[in-house]
Amino acid sequence: MSELMNESENLKPRSIVSFKDYVFSIPDYQRGYRWTSVEVVKLLQDLDEYLSLGKDDEKPPFYSMQPLVVFYKEQEKIYEVLDGQQRLTTLYLLLKYLHLNNYTIKYDTRPESMEYLYHIGENKDEDLKLKKKNIDNYHIWEAYNTIESFFKKENTEELDDKKIARFSKKILNIEESKDDPDLKFIWYDISPEVKEHINDDLKRKEKIFSRLNVGKIGLTNAELLKALLLNRIAKENQFHPLKKGIINEDMRTLLNQQLSTPLKIRIASEWDMVEHSFHNPEFWAFIYGKDDDKYETRIEFIFDNIVESELSEEERVKKNEDKAYTFDFFNKELKIFDSDIKNKMNEERKDFLTAYKECKEHTIENLWQKVMETFHRYQNWYSDRVLYHLVGYLRYLGISVSEIDSLRQDVKVKTNEDFIKKLKEKINQSVLQIWVEDKKEWEDISISDLHYKDDRTRPILVLFNVLSVMNFDKSDLKFSFNDFYEQNYDIEHIRSQTPKDVKQGDEREDWIITNLEYFSGLQSEIHEIPELKDSKKKHKEKVKEYFEKLDENYLETLNQEVCTIKDENNNDKVLYAKDICRSLINLHGKNNSNKPLPEEDIYKLLCTTVFNESEFDEGEKDRIYNLALLDSNTNRGYKNAFFPVKRHWIIEREKHGFYVPPCTKNAFMKSYTKKLSDFMNWTRIDANEYLEIIEEVIDTCRI
Repeated sequence: MSELMNESENLKPRSIVSFKDYVFSIPDYQRGYRWTSVEVVKLLQDLDEYLSLGKDDEKPPFYSMQPLVVFYKEQEKIYEVLDGQQRLTTLYLLLKYLHLNNYTIKYDTRPESMEYLYHIGENKDEDLKLKKKNIDNYHIWEAYNTIESFFKKENTEELDDKKIARFSKKILNIEESKDDPDLKFIWYDISPEVKEHINDDLKRKEKIFSRLNVGKIGLTNAELLKALLLNRIAKENQFHPLKKGIINEDMRTLLNQQLSTPLKIRIASEWDMVEHSFHNPEFWAFIYGKDDDKYETRIEFIFDNIVESELSEEERVKKNEDKAYTFDFFNKELKIFDSDIKNKMNEERKDFLTAYKECKEHTIENLWQKVMETFHRYQNWYSDRVLYHLVGYLRYLGISVSEIDSLRQDVKVKTNEDFIKKLKEKINQSVLQIWVEDKKEWEDISISDLHYKDDRTRPILVLFNVLSVMNFDKSDLKFSFNDFYEQNYDIEHIRSQTPKDVKQGDEREDWIITNLEYFSGLQSEIHEIPELKDSKKKHKEKVKEYFEKLDENYLETLNQEVCTIKDENNNDKVLYAKDICRSLINLHGKNNSNKPLPEEDIYKLLCTTVFNESEFDEGEKDRIYNLALLDSNTNRGYKNAFFPVKRHWIIEREKHGFYVPPCTKNAFMKSYTKKLSDFMNWTRIDANEYLEIIEEVIDTCRI
C-alpha cells in the first residue's frame, strides 16, 4: 500500500462533508457489498469510542477511514471507486439511517442493488421481501439492521438519543472546527496519472485494484475471475472480424463499446442470477452437500468443477494446495487466445476471419457459455426427481461433481436412463458392494448382516431414506438434503440398548427423569428441545425444581393403570402411574413414605413387564433392524429411553418444526409393521418387517 501511495502527491485526508453531491460508481470488476454485522459493529464501536473522547483525552487529529482510491470520469462527472467500497457503502447506510444524505453510490451492472441501497429503511416489509433477491441485498439489509440495533439502548427497543445526536453532529463535521472530532478518508485520486487511451486506462485501474488488495482479505477466485472476464472483453474485441478494415480510431472505439457492452451486461446479470440460485438452500445442499462456508461467492464452485474435470489426480492435489489455482488456470487459458490468433495470422498466414474462428474456443464468450451450460446442467439434475436423489446422495458420500459428470460423459451413456444406471452403479460400488479380489468382481453385501459399528450402516440408512422418498409416487415430493444437513445425525437403537445397566451417575439420573416424564406427563426443563432453550438455570437447579413439582398432590392425580403384578401373597395387584413414579423417585434417592416397589425391582418391572425389553438379546439390538437415524440432540437426551418415550420425543420435535428423517418417523410410528399389536414395544416382528422394507427399497438401487 505504501508503495502505491508514494506514487502520488494528491494524498490528503478528506472529511465526509467534502463529498456532498458526489456520485461514486462501483465498477463491474469489483465484488458487491460483502460486509457482515461483525465488520459493521466493529466500525461503529470504533467510531463511537473516538467520537466520545473529550478535549482532554489524548486522541489522533481525526478518525481515519483508510484510503478511498478513485478515478474521476470527467464526461460522466462520476468518481469510480477502485478501493474503499465496503467502508464507503457502510458509511452511506449510516448516513441514511441518521437522515444525513450526502453522496450517491451507483453500481455499474447491479441496478437492483442500487435501488435497494437507496430505499433501505423506508418500508420494512419491502426490505424483507427484497433482501433475498440477490446476495448484495442480503448484506445491505444485514448492515442496515445492525446499524439500527446499534443505536438502541442495550436489551431494549428504545433509541439512544444521545448516541444518535453525537453521531449526527460530528460525523459530517458540520462545524469544520479543528477542536471537533472528525472522520476522514485518505483520499487518493488516480485520475491525473491516467491520461492514455481508455484501454490503457482500464489496464492501469485493474493493476491498481489488484495491488490495493494485496495483503488484505483476499478476493475469491470467482471475484478475480469476474474482473478478468469483464476487463478482457474489450481486449478480445480488437480482434473481432467486424473491426477489420476500420482505420478511424474513433470508429474503432465506438464499435468496441458496441461489441463489449452487451456481453458485459449479460455476464454480470447471469453471474448474479447464478449466485442468487445457489443461495436457494435446497439447491445448494443438493449440489454442494453440507455447507462449510468454503465459498463466499458460490459461483466459484462451477469454475472449480470445470477445472477439476480437466485435471489428472496429481494436478487435483496441486489445485487443493493452491488457493489461486482456479484463477491462474483460466487466466492462462484465456491468454492462449492472444498468442494463437497472432500465430495463425503471422506464421500460418491465415486470413483474419479464419484465424478468429479457430481461436474462438479460448474466448471469454466461449468460457462463459461453458459456465452457463454447467449451471443449467445442475439445474436439470435438480429438476429431475430421480437424478436429484441419486446425484444428491453421491454428493452426500463425498463423490465430486466432476466425477459424477464424467459418468454422464461416458461413451456408453446415450440417454438419461443410461446416466441413471451409471449413477446407481457408482452407489453400488460405494456402499452396496465389496470388491472380491480372488474373483475379480463386485459382490453385493448382505443388508441383514449390518450392525451398529459397521461403517456402511449409516450411509445405507441414509440411502434407505433417500430412495424411499424417490420411489414415492407423489411426483413433487423430494428428500430434503438441506434439512438433513442442518442437524448431525447419529445411529440410534430403536429399542433402547442399555436401560437396565444405567445404575450410577448422570446417566442414571437422566434415565430416571426420562421415565418420570413419560409416566407423569410432566416435562422437565432438562429435556427441553435444546435448540429452543432459553433458561440459564443450572442442571442441579432444574432437577431440584422438577422433583419439587412431583409432590404428593401431583402424584395422587396419576390414576392411569400401567400393569398388573403379583403381590407377596401371589395375588394380582394393579400398578398405577403414580406407583411407578414413586418408585422412580425413590430410585433417585428422594424420600417418600409410599414404596410400592423395592429399588432393585423397578428395573426389572420396566424392562420386562411394562416394556418387555427382554425380547431382544444384546447381539440382536445392534443389528440394522433395530437401528435408525436420530439427530444428535435427541440421541444424547434419550439414547437410553424406552421405545414409547423416544417416540413421544420424536413427535414433539416434529411438532416444533425440526426435521425427522422419514424412515425414522415411519419406524417409530410402526408404519412398516403389517399387523399392529403392541404399540408400547419394538418387537421382533416389527424388526423383521422393518428389515424386509429396508432390503426391498435398497434393491431398487441395485444393478
